[in-house]
Amino acid sequence: MAYIDKESTKAIREELKRVFPDTKFSVKKTAGSLGVMITVVKQDSNDVDFAGIIEDFDISNSIREGGAYRFNTERASEYKNFLFDTLKKVAPYRIYKRVDLGNDDFDIYFTEQQRDFFNKVLEISKVAPVKAGVIDKWEDNSDIMTDYFDVTYYSTVRFECGDFFKD
Repeated sequence: MAYIDKESTKAIREELKRVFPDTKFSVKKTAGSLGVMITVVKQDSNDVDFAGIIEDFDISNSIREGGAYRFNTERASEYKNFLFDTLKKVAPYRIYKRVDLGNDDFDIYFTEQQRDFFNKVLEISKVAPVKAGVIDKWEDNSDIMTDYFDVTYYSTVRFECGDFFKD
């Protein structure tokens, strides 16, 4: 059964601080202690360039090459639409219009650096407690075909854009 304790979240927090000293994270247990929620708090970091990430999102699996997040211009704030228009000018190759979903939906692709950053954060969430000696190993023995879920604990990384990029 999925469970994470306070010592594991502390180990994750310390390892994130060591690997990404210029980025601030919030590391908390989820309700019922089934997993850990890691939120990127400080986004003006030298560890990674967050430019072009203009929408909130959560990930719980690795971002594959060509990974993207969904952006909807109709539901976005005026400021986020301004950032989107700026991105269209400086990096139009990162934007794909989703005509299958409607005129207001776009996929915005992560840069390689951003993809590597988020994947490393997910990796740290699973390896840090083992490295600190808090748990023996992180395992996922789930079998979705038989509706059997057996994971040490769940890891989610959250990116909340907000208005962090405003002057």
